[in-house]
Amino acid sequence: MACDAGVSRIITNGKSEPLDVGRRTRVVPPALRRAVIARGGHCVEPGCDCPPEWCDVHHIVHWIDGGETTLDNLELKCLQHHRDEHEGRRRDRSPPRAA
Repeated sequence: MACDAGVSRIITNGKSEPLDVGRRTRVVPPALRRAVIARGGHCVEPGCDCPPEWCDVHHIVHWIDGGETTLDNLELKCLQHHRDEHEGRRRDRSPPRAA
């Protein structure tokens, strides 16, 4: 029975809502989405202030490339910026240079 089993860790908050589901699924549970919203509040792209209701939760390291469904690997992106990311128009994540 154990040879066909799948093991996954799930980290929860006080109400047993999942906040970290590792690699088991790419789908972001509602409690984890709420945590991403609480941390960021709007689209992460510079100059974009689209509210969370207009945003998707995006894996920074894509799930297909080994990224986990964890708070540290998730961010909010509005529909346009999320589409840009997946079409290869990624934002520059390097810190701004001092003038």
